[in-house]
Amino acid sequence: MKFWKKIAHFGVTDDMPMYKQKSTIFFNIAMRISVIMMILLAAITFFFADMIYLPIAFLIGIPFVGFSLFLNYKGKVNISVFITSIFFPLYFLGMSLFSKMNNEGLTYIFQITPRFGIVAMSVCSFAVLGFLDIKKAFIGIIAGMAILLIFDLVHDFFNVGLNETGQIKSFFIFLRYFYAGLLFFFSMIIFVLQKINSQYEKIVIAQRDQLTLRNAEIISQKEEIETQRDEIEAQRDEVTGHRDKIQYQNKQITSSITYASRIQQAMLPDSKVLANYFPNHFIIYKPRDIVSGDFYWSKIIKQNNNSSIIIAAADCTGHGVPGAFVSMLGMSFLNEIVSRMNIYKASEILNILRDEIKTSLKQYGNSNETKDGMDIALCIISQNEKKLQYAGAHNSLYIIRKNEISMDKAKKQELTKQKKIKFFKPNSKTEFSQLIEIKADHQPIGIFIKERPFTNIELEIFKDDRLFIFSDGFVDQFGGEKGKKYKSKKFKQKLLDIQTQSMPEQKKNLETDFLQWISHPNSKGKIYEQVDDVLVIGIII
Repeated sequence: MKFWKKIAHFGVTDDMPMYKQKSTIFFNIAMRISVIMMILLAAITFFFADMIYLPIAFLIGIPFVGFSLFLNYKGKVNISVFITSIFFPLYFLGMSLFSKMNNEGLTYIFQITPRFGIVAMSVCSFAVLGFLDIKKAFIGIIAGMAILLIFDLVHDFFNVGLNETGQIKSFFIFLRYFYAGLLFFFSMIIFVLQKINSQYEKIVIAQRDQLTLRNAEIISQKEEIETQRDEIEAQRDEVTGHRDKIQYQNKQITSSITYASRIQQAMLPDSKVLANYFPNHFIIYKPRDIVSGDFYWSKIIKQNNNSSIIIAAADCTGHGVPGAFVSMLGMSFLNEIVSRMNIYKASEILNILRDEIKTSLKQYGNSNETKDGMDIALCIISQNEKKLQYAGAHNSLYIIRKNEISMDKAKKQELTKQKKIKFFKPNSKTEFSQLIEIKADHQPIGIFIKERPFTNIELEIFKDDRLFIFSDGFVDQFGGEKGKKYKSKKFKQKLLDIQTQSMPEQKKNLETDFLQWISHPNSKGKIYEQVDDVLVIGIII
């Protein structure tokens, strides 16, 4: 079996386009089948039909098939198929003539069968050459048709034709042109199908080129990391001697991603900056893999002798390495927008961030583009003025405050009219039973069908207000007794239940609840795996 499979791949190389690989394999299989058929027919006609010359005619074709496969093995597939397209029609004509001159074979069968062989082999060669060399394909098909039309003339010249009259002669004249028409018909069908295939091939190549350009920067960074990794691993191999190849490769990949995680961690904000501005806060940051598609970002700004802080929680498309690359783009662009462009309006920051992401990822609205981007909640908080700006792409803001504090009626009516506010009804009332959800715009940071400017929401904040921004990793986690998602309703109730606790205690409580949720065994007795990156930020004003 390995030998036959090896024959089928003669002349096939990895750098060949897919259609050339398939056409070459198809031709090799056809030649392989031809050898088997020639041997079987030679044996049958020799042992069971008591013929001598016909088996010889069959066996004569085997060296030519072998020569064709040899040319394929040497990588000369175009020449091999072209020679075959000329030789085989001549071979079928010669085989029939040789057998009839020696008075072997049934008359009618030897007028029909060779014609069928000429048509079949000409169509087969045309199908393969059409992908490899269309000019040679048409030369081969014309040669096959010419040989088919002169078939009877050659037999008559050697006086071994049918020599029939009347209806039988008319039938074989019809048969001659019927085979010629059949040959032409199948050739044209193959030609049209190959044209269609070539168009699709161009589309696939264009899409591949776009993807290559889009990932050029990522590949460059990956190669730099791999270079450093290879140097470290090479030195380690000299000391340790030998190791299992598969484990070695896995370790290389893990080492590379771990190194990338250090870069990503270095780009995240220093926790001391946020602690200086908000002593009471927590950050839950749980990557699903070594690196994360979620990120948080903060920046202190000064306006008119008043300092404010910008805080963002973002969830990039995907997780692991792809998400991490997008997250690093997001952090870089946010630094650029705020530090260099001096943009201090929440909605405008998201508008510019969206434009930068679209430009960087080459998103122009074409159907074959990737839809990479991110969801984000961004807040600008002024402690002195007790004001909050918020803008969001899919990610909402939760505000938990004391029951006696009510929102300004005009602002509440405005947000209700815009459908930007939602109040959660808790199971039981405590000192903090008021959870206000400020809803995000239903559009991502990235290409979108109905893009519109992001909404800038300004709110008054009060002492002891609790602000929460987060990604969807916590609420979308499967687990529990029934293996369902955690969901936002349960998450909101959990936040309300722990508001009497300090921020470190709230963080520990949420982390414990998350671990208990996924550690519940499923129907197969296995615990649930973390399905996405998790990010939750909590702040007490």
